[in-house]
Amino acid sequence: MQCSTVDYAEIYLNENSAAGQAYVAFSRVKSLDGLLIDKLDCSKLTEKAPCNNEALQEMDKMRNYRSHQFMN
Repeated sequence: MQCSTVDYAEIYLNENSAAGQAYVAFSRVKSLDGLLIDKLDCSKLTEKAPCNNEALQEMDKMRNYRSHQFMN
C-alpha cells in the first residue's frame, strides 16, 4: 500500500501496533470522513518511532550534495 491513498480506511492502533504506524495509516486516507479508528492505544500516537541513523546521515549527505549543486 506504499505511495497510495484510499477513500476509506479502518485503522487498528492497539498495543501490538508499532510506533509510527499511526502516521503512515492516517496519511493514506484522503479525508477524515473516510477514517475509522478502532482500538486506539494513545501511546502509539506519542511514542517516537525508531529510526535508522545511517539512513538519516545518508539523507543529510544527499541534501547537502543537492544544495551544493544549485549553488554552483
